[in-house]
Amino acid sequence: MVNESTSRKMVTAPGALPLLGHAWRLHRDPLGLLRSLPACGDLVKITIGPVAMYVVCHSELVHEMLVDKVKDFDKGGPYMDGVRTVLGDGLVTADGVAHRRQRRLVQPSFSAKRVASYVPAMRDQALWAMDSWDAGQTIDLLQTMVTLTADVALRCLFSEPGTEPPPRQGEHGLSGALMTAIDGMFRRMINPIRGLYSLPLPGNRRYKDAEDKMHRVVYQTIERHRKTGSGGGLLQTMMDAVDEDGTRFTDQELHDQVITLLLAGTETTALLLAWTMHLLEEHPDVERKLHEEVDRVLAGRPVQAEDLPSMPYTRNTIAEVLRLYPPVWVLSRRAEVDTSLGGIPVPAGTNLAYSPYLLNRDARYFDGPDRFDPDRWLTQSTNARRGAYLPFGAGSRKCVGDTFGLTEAAVVMATIAQRWRLRRAPNTPPTRSHVRMTLSPDQLSMVVSARHPMRSADAAVSTP
Repeated sequence: MVNESTSRKMVTAPGALPLLGHAWRLHRDPLGLLRSLPACGDLVKITIGPVAMYVVCHSELVHEMLVDKVKDFDKGGPYMDGVRTVLGDGLVTADGVAHRRQRRLVQPSFSAKRVASYVPAMRDQALWAMDSWDAGQTIDLLQTMVTLTADVALRCLFSEPGTEPPPRQGEHGLSGALMTAIDGMFRRMINPIRGLYSLPLPGNRRYKDAEDKMHRVVYQTIERHRKTGSGGGLLQTMMDAVDEDGTRFTDQELHDQVITLLLAGTETTALLLAWTMHLLEEHPDVERKLHEEVDRVLAGRPVQAEDLPSMPYTRNTIAEVLRLYPPVWVLSRRAEVDTSLGGIPVPAGTNLAYSPYLLNRDARYFDGPDRFDPDRWLTQSTNARRGAYLPFGAGSRKCVGDTFGLTEAAVVMATIAQRWRLRRAPNTPPTRSHVRMTLSPDQLSMVVSARHPMRSADAAVSTP
């Protein structure tokens, strides 16, 4: 038997261009570049202009970096450097002592009990969004889901459910700003010519306007909460949180947390929902099973938090979508000290990256890795498999809002499935992955058609 730890190697990916390195390949076909790397080795060097990045291609090494040696690696690198202008020093970007303190203060906002209390808000926002749909109408599914999840995020962040009129149809205007900011952050991450983004170009102005809008809305909301003392939601929970040394979040820290939660909790969940409905449309057998489960469990009534454990097929479908299309497809780290991965020396200052998309599509860890099969989770666990399945990360840096996002996705999916089917609009091209900071569908024009769920009396008759 080969000793894998002694056979690991660090290599350079082929195809680098003078001055640009692999930036052109990364711009043209980032997913294709990624999937070509494991054949080269376990730790593969690519270059983005003058910046070297080592992509960790083996699940054991990813686990070692994120869990076993988490203190050796911070969240630096081009990816994190590209998002700090928007996120500041929030939970996603902070490191070390600052991150541990922030996590302690934020964690109570995402307890299981707290998340369950927001299920009615998630469901009601979905119902209000669908009230504007008509049978036969064509919708831009991704934009519709971004608007919906932005409404959910704002309601849960800034107010207690039921205490204020809910935000509807993106009246806050943040959904467009979020999309513009996310797109701009990715362009800044992969482009080695940094000076371009200081020029007064139309794209740069749109990006700056989007940043300014998000910052302004958040600062104004925090100020309103401070003045009135009558705010609610996750923001108020964070404002009330007291650390073990008696300190609280400052307004700047609150701002950075809220911006982080808006970005992390809006587009990623919207993408998960959009990809799910796309795959259901392409796999009618999966759609039928999901509809049958929703109808059997809910029997025509609105979904409640206590219903979710009784909907394993819906949960497994969402897990499978996350495997195939993880919204956050790549993340970076930077070595803080001289260390190693799998016995390979990693000097301090080394930039590294790992990709959930790459690992999730690797036949070493998943049978039929490109096949959409929710039933695979009947025998496999959605817990991190030594680094192979980690849509929310792993270890002490695992996403604090994972339960919130999964709950919201299940609630919205169940609510839509009760009333609607979505089908690809006629004469639209096949949907492809559009790679930005996140992994999104390039277009999803869908026609909505009404469906009628099984009612309680029918469910009682059909229950064995």
